[in-house]
Amino acid sequence: MDRTLWICCSAERLPLATEAFTSVLAIAVIEHIPDNMAALREAARVLQPDGHLWVTVPHALPSISPVFRLPNRLHDRRLGHLRRYDAETLVEAGDRLGLTAVDVQFTGHPIKVLQLAAARLLLPLRDRFWWWCEARDLRRAHVRRGSMQLSVLFRRRP
Repeated sequence: MDRTLWICCSAERLPLATEAFTSVLAIAVIEHIPDNMAALREAARVLQPDGHLWVTVPHALPSISPVFRLPNRLHDRRLGHLRRYDAETLVEAGDRLGLTAVDVQFTGHPIKVLQLAAARLLLPLRDRFWWWCEARDLRRAHVRRGSMQLSVLFRRRP
């Protein structure tokens, strides 16, 4: 922990030096920020050339199974999500900021619902089943249809 510095600040105005980091994570962040482009711009600014930015956001509703759209809308409202993203829009936003998409992943497929439900019911097998579901979801990481979560790995262009 002695190498960790916790800073509470606005994602739209990071009090950090330009090109200070080799990697930046924005996991479940930008969908909550009114000016999401300012937050992405700041993440790109503090990233060194050839550094990596990992962004994870809620996936656009049309990509989600119709069965899960209403629960996701309610979840968005409860958590304060201001928007959802499709891969093309997020990749394009990164491109405008000097970021190249290296990988796009789609996770949170319907197996995750089973995983969460079973975690409460299968006490003796909970951990094994949890990781079994994780492996199934990750095998589908490049399948857009049905996923509730989108992640993009960007590389900052020199």
